[in-house]
Amino acid sequence: MAIVTRFLSAETGAISVDYVVLTAACGFVGLAAVTLVSGRTEARTERFDTQVQVWRHGVHASANYSAYHAETFEALFTLMGTLSDADLRNFNAFTNEFTSRDAFTSYDPAWQQYFTDINAAIEAHYAETDMPRPDHVDYDWDQFVGTWQGANLQDNLDNYVGG
Repeated sequence: MAIVTRFLSAETGAISVDYVVLTAACGFVGLAAVTLVSGRTEARTERFDTQVQVWRHGVHASANYSAYHAETFEALFTLMGTLSDADLRNFNAFTNEFTSRDAFTSYDPAWQQYFTDINAAIEAHYAETDMPRPDHVDYDWDQFVGTWQGANLQDNLDNYVGG
């Protein structure tokens, strides 16, 4: 017991412990500062990316696009504004995947033009709503078909390909 009492009352040898505690405290303060700054930096980067897309496409991006079929493009652009966020994200994912296929360039030119107009309508919608366009390609097929049928896009495509 005398050894424990002498150890607890001693004032020498504890300086290294003080430095360890101070170093750890400085490390935690630095980590907290980095965490705080990086969160704000990510948000600013996303806003900057969105603004660059708006600058690239113009505030009225739909007016700056030379469509293959102007009336169809305008109808598609209008349609994009009526879709729910979930349907738009899913439709966007399908379009990203479909237009990035290697076989896309071998499809009928009318199909290529139609989906290029769809792609541009989605791009214009995101630019005009000041939102970055997601680049993901994972989609729900059933949800896509429901959106396609609900918006009568097959009739739209038939008219486009036929006319």
